[in-house]
Amino acid sequence: GRDLLDKAVLEWDNREEFWTANEESNCKDELKRLYKESTKIERATKIEKDTKIERATKRATKRELNHLVEVHLVKDDVRAAVVELRKIAKMFKKMPKKFEVTCRLIEEENVEALQEILDISIGVFGEEPSLYDLAHCFLHKKYTAQAKKLLETPGLRYDKGKVEYI
Repeated sequence: GRDLLDKAVLEWDNREEFWTANEESNCKDELKRLYKESTKIERATKIEKDTKIERATKRATKRELNHLVEVHLVKDDVRAAVVELRKIAKMFKKMPKKFEVTCRLIEEENVEALQEILDISIGVFGEEPSLYDLAHCFLHKKYTAQAKKLLETPGLRYDKGKVEYI
């Protein structure tokens, strides 16, 4: 598929100036057809590759998925880490490096991304554990007022284990 496209493009680039408008039109049509065919092949190959990766990693542990988020944190690209965390949460129902990402977002005072992490976490773990986790991050970063406000959320049940851990 790709070789045919490359050949057609090369032929198009090297065409003679005396081609008729009709021949030029036919060549453009052929290029369009080859491009569409090539795109279909690439798309099918990508879907096949993604499916194989998904099957191979379906049982991936949180620990095994850590590096997918950590690579963005090392590059100080917290936004990309959030995007990756969202993908992993959707596919695996896990949130590797959630604590680190959340703490970085607190440092950056990125309220919008913090809300996104909270929403993702609620979808994976539920509201109460997610609020406790966020409060833990606020306490870790010495934002006690924000942590206190979260822990005073109406309807939030007391979780002795979480409180002792924090």
